[in-house]
Amino acid sequence: MSTGFFSSKVRTAGVAYTLTPAHTPHRTPAMTCRFTLAALFAAALISPSSAAQTQPRKPLVEFEMMTWPEVKDALAAGKTTALFYTGGTEQRGPQNVNGGHNLMGRVIVRTIAEKLGDAIGMPVLPYTPNNASGTLPGTIGLTRSC
Repeated sequence: MSTGFFSSKVRTAGVAYTLTPAHTPHRTPAMTCRFTLAALFAAALISPSSAAQTQPRKPLVEFEMMTWPEVKDALAAGKTTALFYTGGTEQRGPQNVNGGHNLMGRVIVRTIAEKLGDAIGMPVLPYTPNNASGTLPGTIGLTRSC
């Protein structure tokens, strides 16, 4: 005889939890489902992820993500190169965001800094010298008059 309630086992970080919602006259199957989902979510938050435990930490090479003690330590560890990347805030067609070059630049400069090993990637410069056009809004440019 099925009452619509169920028992489920959850295994996280080697510990098994059995979730068996108690049948009460006021609990509906939908409430039981919500209770089970909430318990699963809580168990996932409490237990450390096995993926997080196995992935090595990437080296910290982005200046804007470092604290001043981390910058000081990086310099003492031999990081002697500062990488500057000019991104640009400009229209890139109706399908792309205006800051696309900045987003790409951040990934590129981080990758180069990691490969060099002795570099820190500085914040991407978001503006470039260009003649912005009023017919294509979205570009912020630096002109000679600036």
